[in-house]
Amino acid sequence: MDRLKVGALFHQVHNCAQRILKLYAPNGTELPTLRRDWTKRFLKRNLIVYKVK
Repeated sequence: MDRLKVGALFHQVHNCAQRILKLYAPNGTELPTLRRDWTKRFLKRNLIVYKVK
């Protein structure tokens, strides 16, 4: 998305993080789910990710 000069939307970041959790969860375990405010808190903690355009 950087090459296109387009930023990711909140739901895209959230879905990507949820997919990463699914990929790394051991087989047969219950997947942790991200709460609604996870993306907002993630971007607030990682200002460089939020501010890069």
